[in-house]
Amino acid sequence: MASIDKYRCPCCDGTLAFTPGTAKVTCEYCGSEFDPKIFDELKSDFKEDTTWDEIDHEIWSEEEAKGLGVFHCESCGGELVTDPNTASTFCPYCGSPVVSMGNLSGGVKPKYVIPFKKSEEEAKAALAGYFKGKIFLPSSFKKSIEVKEAQGVYVPYWLFDADVDGRVEFKADKEERYKRGDDTIVKTHYYKIIREGAVGFDHVPVDGSTKMDDAMMESLEPYNYVDDRKEFQSVYLTGFAADKYDVTAEDAMPRATERVREGTVNKFAETISGYDHVSASNVQLGLKKTSHEYAFFPTWLVNTKWNGKTFLFAVNGETGLVKADLPCSTGKMLIWFFSWLLGITAIGAGVGALMLGGSDPDWTAFFAAIVLGFIIGLIVSITTTIKNKKKLKGFVKQRGAGAYYRNNSLNLRIKKDIYLYTKTRVIKGSSSKKR
Repeated sequence: MASIDKYRCPCCDGTLAFTPGTAKVTCEYCGSEFDPKIFDELKSDFKEDTTWDEIDHEIWSEEEAKGLGVFHCESCGGELVTDPNTASTFCPYCGSPVVSMGNLSGGVKPKYVIPFKKSEEEAKAALAGYFKGKIFLPSSFKKSIEVKEAQGVYVPYWLFDADVDGRVEFKADKEERYKRGDDTIVKTHYYKIIREGAVGFDHVPVDGSTKMDDAMMESLEPYNYVDDRKEFQSVYLTGFAADKYDVTAEDAMPRATERVREGTVNKFAETISGYDHVSASNVQLGLKKTSHEYAFFPTWLVNTKWNGKTFLFAVNGETGLVKADLPCSTGKMLIWFFSWLLGITAIGAGVGALMLGGSDPDWTAFFAAIVLGFIIGLIVSITTTIKNKKKLKGFVKQRGAGAYYRNNSLNLRIKKDIYLYTKTRVIKGSSSKKR
């Protein structure tokens, strides 16, 4: 028995029904009408495949393992690989002294390393400048910070390469406005946009340690991996420690796929123009020629305590970029909010007061000016408060993989902008309301 294609609404994925006498199909959910011909253009035989190829990595030899040790933190369970001359150290995760040492055994050996470019003193200097411009930071926090020691740690990373075959469907719309008497007519035209083709990404990083917060490590990107990487030798560990990976390449693949997927959507979206709103509605990937490497990236970590809480500062050991999640002073935030709100409202009141002069004071305009000032003040207060509070949030996951896009790799096979339907609404004019 022949199969029957199931047609769904391109807008809401609802059930479609043919409308007799109109030669159109109508969505039973959102009411949109379509010409049946568009479904030929929307058809696709693209098949999703997000499987990464398996790679055999070099493991530590018995001789190399003898020359390295593993510090184990009894407080938080962190493990650090060090050179044999390191007698003791501090845990970079929780700040506890680490003195128990065991032997390194098994595990993948990194292929490359980015050596530290920034010294401990440079890291501390970068940290000192990180507080500038953060007006909601508690004054007592800044005063109490005393950076005695920064711990240099090589963080394990899995770096993924992929040729991507992708198909992305976008929803888009654009508005058309015009006057009809006192009324404003708004026509919103809806489109389905299809982009299908190839794009490449190289060295997309995924943190290989559960002890290192993913948002923290992604906030320190990008590293200049191509230019600054070196073939790994244990000599690079001298004076530093390396976090022992506990996230396998297989465990890291879902995050790599997520970043490549977002990167593909962003790259395809760059080819779209002329619309008021565009959003991805369906994304399919086919991964080809994939590979991955294991490497160490340099990071300075500083632990500090304030009001009984531990705060961790991270500094990119190559570029000097600093990131941290900082506390917020509720008092400073409220003072800022109400200062802007009351200040702009007062300006509105002042403008309104000018309208009360003369023999015929305009009280309506006076109160309108106060209300307008309050509304503007409220908008400014909210937006600037949110903006300044965001400055305290340093650890944020990256969206996509734009920094790892392979130059000139975009090649679109299908590029369609398909008109779907138009909706019209009327905004009544003031004179019509009076009538």
